[in-house]
Parts: sequence; C-alpha cells; structure tokens
Amino acid sequence: MFDVEAVKLPLLRYTIKGTARPKKNSRIYDPKTGKNFPSKQYQKWHGENLARLKTEASLKGGAVKICSGVWCRHYVEDKQIRDASNLTEGVLDLLVDAEVFIDDSDRVIFQSGGEDFLDRENPRTEVYIFSYVFETLTEKAHRKNKEELKARASAAKKKRTQKNDTKKSTPRNINKRRVRTKKQILKPRRA
Repeated sequence: MFDVEAVKLPLLRYTIKGTARPKKNSRIYDPKTGKNFPSKQYQKWHGENLARLKTEASLKGGAVKICSGVWCRHYVEDKQIRDASNLTEGVLDLLVDAEVFIDDSDRVIFQSGGEDFLDRENPRTEVYIFSYVFETLTEKAHRKNKEELKARASAAKKKRTQKNDTKKSTPRNINKRRVRTKKQILKPRRA
C-alpha cells in the first residue's frame, strides 16, 4: 500500500464522488451509426462530478501542465473485482474534461496508479497529484487558440473532402482510350 501522507512533495488533492467508472471497457455500440459511446453509468458519474471539479480546479490554480505522478485511491461500494489501472484512466479522462490537466498523456503525467478499498457508505475516489506546475494564462490562451485553429482546419478539410466526393460522383468525359475488359478481348471483332 502506498502511503500518500509520507510523501514530502507539493500535493494537490481532489475527491470524486461515487464509484469510478471505466470509460473504455463499458462502451455501448450503436449499430445504426456504427459508433461506440460510453455507458450510461459512466455518463451519469461523469456528469455528476464535472461541474464541481471544474470549479474546484479554477479555485486551486487552473490546469496542471506537468506533474511527476498521480495516485488514485478508489473506495468502491462492493467487492466486485476491478482493474485499478482502468478505473484510473477513467478518472484521468474526467480530470482532463474538468480542465484539471491539459492532457492525460505521458508528457503531462509521468506516472499514474491506483488501488481499491471497500467503503459501502461513501464510495469515492481520492486523487493525489504530486510535484505539479500550473499552466499560465498566456499558455492557456495559446493552447485554446491552437485547438481552435485545429478545429477550423479539420472542418475546412471535411468540407473539401465532401466537395471532392460530389465531384467524383459526377461522370467525367475526358478524352481517354477505352480500356477493354478480358471478355471483350477474347470476343472476336466483327468485320
């Protein structure tokens, strides 16, 4: 067991209410659209905690742009066997959406882990963030601007591909030699 209190590093602490839900293992497939969506349990847990975490993060200093480690203590309501690393990934996805972290890649979070405990009365996840550096307002504005430019570029690219698709569907009468099929080649020509 990891003793969080014994670590003498700068520390941020967040508490997420309810049993953590994994995002990737509880997905629902929609056969009509062919897309996967997070489960209703994940969406409910995500929605209940998102606004509170956003407010809490802005009060503590904004988004963390780099940290040495994240440790999650998952207090769950039953004795069901769970994958702690999968739960931790779901928690990190929630923290990115709540703008606690700018990203959950290994360039931002060097190390992450978690452990499970049983608490039937108060299921929750306690998140500890070690040795962190906050994103400055200038960096935040720059990152948002980059994201906006990427979104514009992808929208323009999508529009161009749609335009090209409509062009491809219209027949082109270009002076090309007619290519004969194998059947036509084997069939003798009439004189």
